[in-house]
Amino acid sequence: MLFQKIFLSVLSTLFLISIACSDDTSDPSDGDTPHDDGDASDGDFPDGDAPYGDDDPSDSDDLPADGDSSDGDSDDDIDGDTDGDTDGNSENDSEQEPPEDTDPPLLEGDIEACTASGGSADLLLIKGTLVTPTEAYLNGELLTDAVSGKVLCAGENCVDDPSANGATVICADGIILPGMLDPHNHSWYNTIPRWRHPGDDHCQDCTPGDDCPADGQDCRRKNGLYTTRHSWPDDTDYQNQLKAYYNGLKDDYECEMQKWAEARMLIHGTTGVAGACQMRRCYNMLARNLDLATSYSGLEADRMQTNIYEVKTITNDADQVANYCAKFAAGDTSALLLHVAEGVSDHRNRTEFWNLWMPDDEHPETTLMVEELVHIHGTGAYTDELALLACSDAKLVWSPRSNIDLYGQTTNIPLARNLGIRLALGPDWTPSGSLSQLQEMRCAHYVSERYWNDSIDEQILVRWVTDQAAQVLGIDDQIGKLATGYLADAAIVSADDYQRRRPFRRIVEAEAWDIRLTLVGGVPVYGDVDLAPYGPYCETLDVCGETKILCMKQGEDDTDFKNQTLTDIRQILETNIATLREAAAPEDSYLFELFPLFLCPGTQAYADDQPEAVCAFKHNPHPDVLFPAIPATPIADDRDEDGWPDDSDNCPDINNADQLDRNENGVGDACEAIPLSSEDCPRTADDGCQVAGEERKPRLASMPPFEEAPTRQIFELKTPGLWTRLSNGEKAMLSAVTVTAAVEDGFFVQESDSKRYAGLFVAVDKRPSLIVPGRILDLSGTVRVKGERIWLELDSYNLADLCDLTRPDPPQTVNLGAAEFATDSNWFAYDGMRVVITDPTWAVRLGGNKGILDGHGKQRRIVAE
Repeated sequence: MLFQKIFLSVLSTLFLISIACSDDTSDPSDGDTPHDDGDASDGDFPDGDAPYGDDDPSDSDDLPADGDSSDGDSDDDIDGDTDGDTDGNSENDSEQEPPEDTDPPLLEGDIEACTASGGSADLLLIKGTLVTPTEAYLNGELLTDAVSGKVLCAGENCVDDPSANGATVICADGIILPGMLDPHNHSWYNTIPRWRHPGDDHCQDCTPGDDCPADGQDCRRKNGLYTTRHSWPDDTDYQNQLKAYYNGLKDDYECEMQKWAEARMLIHGTTGVAGACQMRRCYNMLARNLDLATSYSGLEADRMQTNIYEVKTITNDADQVANYCAKFAAGDTSALLLHVAEGVSDHRNRTEFWNLWMPDDEHPETTLMVEELVHIHGTGAYTDELALLACSDAKLVWSPRSNIDLYGQTTNIPLARNLGIRLALGPDWTPSGSLSQLQEMRCAHYVSERYWNDSIDEQILVRWVTDQAAQVLGIDDQIGKLATGYLADAAIVSADDYQRRRPFRRIVEAEAWDIRLTLVGGVPVYGDVDLAPYGPYCETLDVCGETKILCMKQGEDDTDFKNQTLTDIRQILETNIATLREAAAPEDSYLFELFPLFLCPGTQAYADDQPEAVCAFKHNPHPDVLFPAIPATPIADDRDEDGWPDDSDNCPDINNADQLDRNENGVGDACEAIPLSSEDCPRTADDGCQVAGEERKPRLASMPPFEEAPTRQIFELKTPGLWTRLSNGEKAMLSAVTVTAAVEDGFFVQESDSKRYAGLFVAVDKRPSLIVPGRILDLSGTVRVKGERIWLELDSYNLADLCDLTRPDPPQTVNLGAAEFATDSNWFAYDGMRVVITDPTWAVRLGGNKGILDGHGKQRRIVAE
């Protein structure tokens, strides 16, 4: 069964600092809780993910109003020659991905001439290449109504719609697509520039508790990287720089901070975001705040909730769990957004999935792993954990740039797709993530090209920021695509005739200056001068040499500051940030600038922010990072750069340093579809959070039983040169191992059928009577190493098979001939495993031809099962 392995975690005692924003405070009964980040009254959250970007105030990378204007186009070399959905799992992902054949072909036909004409300012008929995004029309039309805020028509031709008569006709001269949605951001932090967190000199080769400085300073970052989101918020630089900046503005300038963030979204074609704190004043919807009250989102109802506490804190609150479950069952909540397993090392990352899977020991019929659950990040997940999402149809939001910047690697998206998990893309925030969905798509495309065999094509990326983002958030009945009756949120990307024939590629290549128009509810809020009937209070700005219109001001009434222009907002923020900068230490002052709304070619900040500079995997040197995405030193013949040579890599084209192979067919999980059966999914909810037919708590082998030692697989302990982090005398856990033989001073365990290095001897003074062949155990003990021999001294154990419905078959035997005994290194690979000796001479020497190969004592022998 799927859950009979655990794919490793390492414990951490680092305290979690929550990373998000409290939910809609207009609904105090929704069960959400505020965040304690050191200023308890603010109800907000930090969520840092920090890049290596340069934000030198001397760079000409600020708003063009300061005289910064340049032109040029992106040179990201995104050629778009992708091969479509290669996961082979058409049954699971047919609704979210295009067919798994090739990149959508060139749109054929002649491009029709378009003539713009004046008409009603409320009715807009936009002509150009239309991306819905499930369909693409070379000569398409979009008809919108600003009064209802809805799409009246979208398709090849809207001439038959009576509302088209008298509408203003706009010639897109490019591609029309749904307004992009951002399912994960922290908008109030998006005035903050790139947070630098280079490696501390004293931490480069420091192992906490060993050779750290005498003052005991914790090495939270090594080579500029962290292990989990629980570590970086306690970094001194974070507190002195990023948090000091944020705390210095938020109480008095929350309105201006949010407006600045939303202006950036509109400039980049994004019309809705999840992750804005609800403001106590100065409400003025520019982009939609999707997870807040209807007055902020413009949606029909508020059915989205966000909770930023640690998962265990949430699941330990029985009342809160019951509240969520009741809202799921009643249909009052369609999406619950939680930060889950953001990090790459400790035990707590992966157990967050299991805590959601069974939140309450006293109520085993309850699970929070339901289709309404949206996992943000999930970087700490392996096959078993992601399978929980797939079984429940829970969702996943991917933030590649933030993950890479903080941890050196990101979520295993090829594996998630192979399991059929529904996905969306979200930038996180500007201190470390992408400054827009346009930039995040380019980062994702770069990762796919370089590390994942270009397996994510452009249409998939576009859907992850449009209709699939809406589906993940549970609002796909109202927004996310261009169709009759949907909210009229749209963007136009400039394109020449060839680019119009490859629209998805062009969208992924686009940058801020390529956005010709952004509509929210059918109202033009940003775009090229004279392209659309803008409102009377809009203002011009230079976007990298292109003159644009932006509509921030709503009127002359100063109530709630609706009369603020972009210039007003900028002046307020810059004046107060300057005060904070003067009070900061010199080494911290670089961060106290207003991060620009866009970056322009020709500046150092732009060059430093390109995907090849910030989206390349980095080796994470922390000792408790079990599967660094890339090795410390590159190796030859390793095209996916995961540290495994191509000839021994079970997935040579997809970066998978973990080499996990669930069905043990020699093909890594990241490289093949993983169909799940009901046997693989024993706890799927069928009514809210209720699991039908569950009478007692199952003891899943994948749930680590202890918290005082890292969980390992046997092969991780024994493979030469691969797992050298645990030495003689260190503690370790094993999960879901099968007892194969019992002897006077211990017993043998094995965890796979015939994989090398899969058997182990466990020593114990007096073997408990329950430990007999066939039992499945979770073990905790002390590692002993003598030469190449490795065994475990038992400290404690749990029976992991008490609730198994069927007894699993014992591990299969492996045949050993003379060649396997030619050298010690050969036969040590099979020590502790079930074997059949095919060479008669060795059968005599070992005292038998079938049993457990035992090298623990003074001489090799066969132990009867």
